[in-house]
Amino acid sequence: MKSILTLGCALASVVAVVAAQAPKLEDYVWYDGTQLTIEGVGFVGGETPYCRLPESAKGKVPGGVWGMSHHATGVNVRFVPQGRKLMFKWIVDNPWAVDAFMGPTAMTGLDVYRQEKDGSWKFAANPRYFFYQKDAQGNEHGGEYAMGWEPGRPCMVYLPLRSLVKEFKVGVEKGAEIKPLPRHDAKRRIVHYGTSIVHGGCVSRPGMAFAAQEGRLSDVEVINHGYSGAGRMEMSMCETIASIDAALYVIDCDWNMSVDLQKQNYEPFVRELRKRRPATPILLCGGCTQFEKPRPQELFAKGVYDKLKGEDPALWKDLHFISGVDMLPKEG
Repeated sequence: MKSILTLGCALASVVAVVAAQAPKLEDYVWYDGTQLTIEGVGFVGGETPYCRLPESAKGKVPGGVWGMSHHATGVNVRFVPQGRKLMFKWIVDNPWAVDAFMGPTAMTGLDVYRQEKDGSWKFAANPRYFFYQKDAQGNEHGGEYAMGWEPGRPCMVYLPLRSLVKEFKVGVEKGAEIKPLPRHDAKRRIVHYGTSIVHGGCVSRPGMAFAAQEGRLSDVEVINHGYSGAGRMEMSMCETIASIDAALYVIDCDWNMSVDLQKQNYEPFVRELRKRRPATPILLCGGCTQFEKPRPQELFAKGVYDKLKGEDPALWKDLHFISGVDMLPKEG
């Protein structure tokens, strides 16, 4: 027990020293995020480059959607550093953002991944907003994180799930440079529209949101249009997501809808999306559940799916459905 306590005290001392003062900013060459490759954003003209909807959507989409569209969930910055030292600097609108289910790393922090030689992405670091207590001048601040890197190894940084990111910069040691990675082909892009589950609730780090995992595993760009408590399939949202070029539209809103609301919105939404995107596959999702029977909302959605498939098999040949019962493993 004594040795464990001694080790714990030693580690605490190291953390305290590291957290006491940040590296000097002038030791790095700085790149704004806009100089690199930004993925996960389907529009231009947002309040910042990391917002999910343009300013022109204000007043057209529901108020809850508009507010949460400023959250950078799913937005990531991709680049190749040529130096051995990296540093990140970012500013969020509310550093003290809290949630009943999510910690500050998910709310305001970053998630850093490196690309392996086989093309897969591996977790590298999860910078917290308040990592350093003081900067090199002794001023208190947050939003800075330094780390080592293997030159030439591609890097991907996910931005915070529940924050408006006002600024994001990457620094590399002096004498080195950073090059942007090519953006994924829009012909393989996925637009995922849904609820808090898509938005990222309730993961510990931005890269663990399942829509982010979806993108890494499939090597595609995913545009995350998850809105906590506000995935209700209004026609304005159909128009919004249909305006983004994609290879697949995933509709995953059951958990935010009652059957009565589904009767009002579900079928018109799907019909309008098919009208606007006649050749693009659409995947309808039942609400994921740990139980063995589908929820009433899934039964309704499946009924709409069966109706459309039977109505015109040629028109709806690329309409698909996945049961929420089958989404989660059952072994516990």
